[in-house]
Amino acid sequence: MLATDLSYLYNQDNRFWKHFQFQLEPFISYVSSPDDSSEVGCVFFLKSAAPWDFPLKPYIRVGSGVILVMQESEELSTVFNFASQLAGGISWVLPKMNISLEYRRRHISNAGIKEPNEGIDDSIWALGIEGRF
Repeated sequence: MLATDLSYLYNQDNRFWKHFQFQLEPFISYVSSPDDSSEVGCVFFLKSAAPWDFPLKPYIRVGSGVILVMQESEELSTVFNFASQLAGGISWVLPKMNISLEYRRRHISNAGIKEPNEGIDDSIWALGIEGRF
């Protein structure tokens, strides 16, 4: 998967919201099973990191967005679908970048637009490098 996160930190003066980020993640992915294919989409995330000042920070993310699945399957009857994701990970905070390891649980379905719509559930491991602009 090739993805980028565009992040926005909430108001740093507010004690509750200062550990949350709103993230937009456009992505494109190669799919190898059951056939070679691809998917492209964009997911909106809300991320919360541990509130401590230590280089290793666990975090959770929850999000949903749109995904175009080019793979024909019995579970999905449309190319246009929705992806809901729950993720947890750990980030190593360095002076000018972060390195993260993340596990995601993802559900893809077409939200009842057309039958069949059993959906697809999958797991994703992601290694990320984040820089600040």
